[in-house]
Amino acid sequence: MLLLPAIDADNGTVSQNIVLGSGIDGIYVCSNNNLVQANRISASLESGVNLANVSGTCSGNNNTVSNNGINEACAGILVDPGVTGNVTSPNSIFNATTLQLTGTNCTSGPGASSRSTPHATAGGLSGQVVF
Repeated sequence: MLLLPAIDADNGTVSQNIVLGSGIDGIYVCSNNNLVQANRISASLESGVNLANVSGTCSGNNNTVSNNGINEACAGILVDPGVTGNVTSPNSIFNATTLQLTGTNCTSGPGASSRSTPHATAGGLSGQVVF
């Protein structure tokens, strides 16, 4: 079973995690007022961090994504066009087709997008290693 750090609860923190080889997104954020920082994300097929908006379900507004190391992703940070108020710097992004992409998926790299990222409802995740 693959568990990806995900936030679908407001006011959470995801920090100091190591995420390797995620199936789609390294960290999936579909909630508001969260802090995603100091994570190391490698080999995500679609994005290192996805700030998502799923109509009628959740939205990723007013989040801060900073000081993350992202390596090998189609998009370093994927920002849904329906979200607002996010801060997405500074981050270190390497070997990504696009550093930051506004859209609902990234199709120019190795990741195809059929969205099925599992969600963990939590106030925060810290210090996890996820394979």
